[in-house]
Amino acid sequence: MDDAVFSAAVMTKLPLADSVWRLLHYTMDDGWLEDLWTRNRGRCYENELKFSTLAHLITDALLEHEGSGLQAFERAEEAGTLPVSITASYDKLANLPVPVSETLLEEGTRRMDAVLPEAPAVDPLPDCWADFEVFGGDGKAVKHVKRLLKPLRSLRAGILGARASVGLNLRTGLAVAMVGHLDGEAGEAALTEALLAKFAALAGPGKLWLVVLDRLYCNLSFPQDVVKAGGHFLIRYCTNTTFVPDADRPAQESRDAEGRLVVQEWGWLGKVAKADRVYVRRITRSLPDGKVISVVTDLLDEVKYPAEAMLSTYQSRWGIEISHSDCTPRGCSRTSATDYAAFLGFLFAFPS
Repeated sequence: MDDAVFSAAVMTKLPLADSVWRLLHYTMDDGWLEDLWTRNRGRCYENELKFSTLAHLITDALLEHEGSGLQAFERAEEAGTLPVSITASYDKLANLPVPVSETLLEEGTRRMDAVLPEAPAVDPLPDCWADFEVFGGDGKAVKHVKRLLKPLRSLRAGILGARASVGLNLRTGLAVAMVGHLDGEAGEAALTEALLAKFAALAGPGKLWLVVLDRLYCNLSFPQDVVKAGGHFLIRYCTNTTFVPDADRPAQESRDAEGRLVVQEWGWLGKVAKADRVYVRRITRSLPDGKVISVVTDLLDEVKYPAEAMLSTYQSRWGIEISHSDCTPRGCSRTSATDYAAFLGFLFAFPS
């Protein structure tokens, strides 16, 4: 590429790059970061290395060094902006309290959302969700932890660092809530259950909200937890949970825009003998390869909530999978707690 073409290509991208950096500068304001630290630090303290400095270093790791914490620390050390050793920086990162990371994500997203348009120019969700807040939920474990501790060096099995469940607003594309645990073996479902109260608070009193989840949550208990929290659910159906059709309500068949068969059924999740079984609508689309994709929901009205809208809404949940893969830094794997601190990166899951 010659200089003229390269310069023109750079100029076309500068407005977007400038906007990203201005938004980042506003969101990660030092005063707010220090206030956040004061409110959530628990028994931790800061001396020479302030939390705001550490947060900016992780920002650099994510945006400039392909997620490498070590490179960010080394560049800061060379520039004279790192007031402590790299080892001390890792130690500080390793001991960040869980509430600091959770609050950074949640309040940081609200700060970012405040400068975005009140309504997107094009709503990515079907019209039936006009009165709903729609959230996606999913869990993430930090994998491939480096075996720096001597007892772990001969271990061949993979090591998990930490785990978190993250909630995504499917309308804006922003990660809005997180519940984490320093134990990578912690149960994902329990963490996601704790997200439900946060979804209800984000939606606001009396506001309708929906949570879209994968097949891990297709059981008898989790759908009821969602309803008890005041929400509605759209969950990928798992064949491990029995579906019993309602004999008094016949199934309906239709074709989607691509001519694929779509079947709607009403019935119960759980065997007949189960007292706590859940009445749902199951929507199944046949795929060209002979497979099917099925979702279940407590929204039973097929006219108000069309089958095609339900299926497309479930597919929009894929955005949180992309956020997971994009926002886990590398080079921050000295301890389990350090790996958990990598979830700071979810703040930078800008909507596409």
